[in-house]
Amino acid sequence: MREIELEIFESGCARHKVGEKYKYPEEIGKMCTWLVESAIPMIKVLRHDGTLGCTKTLPMKR
Repeated sequence: MREIELEIFESGCARHKVGEKYKYPEEIGKMCTWLVESAIPMIKVLRHDGTLGCTKTLPMKR
């Protein structure tokens, strides 16, 4: 399964600071509910080997 890491680029949340990185799902307890719920659609795409239009296509590690 693909490793997923979320990086905070901007934040309106007092809990998260720009530059923080979280591994999903290992560090889900460190993320606020809003962050997790807003990231779920993108995480689902990435977990099934999809790509996001806003990211560079990187070679897959299998």
